[in-house]
Amino acid sequence: MDPGEDLWALGIEEGVVYEFVCTTYNVDGTPHASAMGCRFLRDRGGVTAFSKLSKTSRASGNVLRRGSFVLNVVDPEVVVEAALDSGVLSLEFEVSERVDAPRLKGAAACLELSVSETSEDEFWVHLRSRPLAVIVRGPNFKPFSRGHAALLEAAVHASRIPIYRQLGDSEKVEELKSRVSYFLETVARLAPTPTLLAQSRAIERMYLRPLQTT
Repeated sequence: MDPGEDLWALGIEEGVVYEFVCTTYNVDGTPHASAMGCRFLRDRGGVTAFSKLSKTSRASGNVLRRGSFVLNVVDPEVVVEAALDSGVLSLEFEVSERVDAPRLKGAAACLELSVSETSEDEFWVHLRSRPLAVIVRGPNFKPFSRGHAALLEAAVHASRIPIYRQLGDSEKVEELKSRVSYFLETVARLAPTPTLLAQSRAIERMYLRPLQTT
């Protein structure tokens, strides 16, 4: 059985971009953590992970050199720490089972991946990878998705439009509509599932289209 099939047990939806902490080894063998967005699609070979890293990042060099990495399912604040390296949180690492990359201690789940194909453009290293192992260590825990978060933000901002419309504040209404449009575009780009797209269309129909007059 393809280890990638274990992904769905985490509640991951096909085609949605989720946010992980990507862990790799530096040139000197020390562990490195960075934030990485990744989406997963089924194909004839099983499951393929699609992701990208900045060409100038340490993580991209580590992945290209070693040919593997680990995606760690963690709380959003840990993803922020990995992205910013602010020193607010302390990250601890451990040895992986199947790949030449470390794992994060305390992660709810770890996805060990081997890079199968790479390409580059002016700014990015694009990766196609295969899951070799999926280790679930905590309670079932879906990784963070900016697409789902964007839908929630769209709903919150949309719900305020009628309030300011009643107050006659057209400038605030247009500001909120602009924000809602931005968040709905984010949903379509990062989490185009049937349910989320249907909810996005409902928000657009209810709050962004011109009011019908009789």
